[in-house]
Amino acid sequence: MTERTNTFAGPDVQKLFAGFAIPGFDAEAAVAVQRKTIEALGAANTRAYEGFQAYAVRQTEMWQEAMTESAKGLKDLAAARDAKDAAQKQAKLTQAALEKGFGNARELGELAFRTQIEVADLLGRRFIESFEDVAKNGPKRKQ
Repeated sequence: MTERTNTFAGPDVQKLFAGFAIPGFDAEAAVAVQRKTIEALGAANTRAYEGFQAYAVRQTEMWQEAMTESAKGLKDLAAARDAKDAAQKQAKLTQAALEKGFGNARELGELAFRTQIEVADLLGRRFIESFEDVAKNGPKRKQ
């Protein structure tokens, strides 16, 4: 059996630059900064996935509720005594369905918005930290 290699594995950056010495450049600090950035991207990706998953679950629940309400409404409509009663019931069902639909849309929008804010916050914090890391670990001036 042939041995598989990871074609996506890049070179070890520390080994790659081990022979090079750039005055004022701390390769280990640069690698640590990038590691933090990759970790922040991973955390943001995880949060985005969790938000999408919650959105999909809630949307499925809403669909199931809508189907249950539709079946109940159709039974109610079928039991109407006359055309006037049927029209009144249909108007009530339509109003209730519209209100529920608008409420569901608002809820899903808020869920998506909260997820986007959380992801943007994670990335924004790392963005600011990266500037602080560069300022702290950047080249030192001779005085």
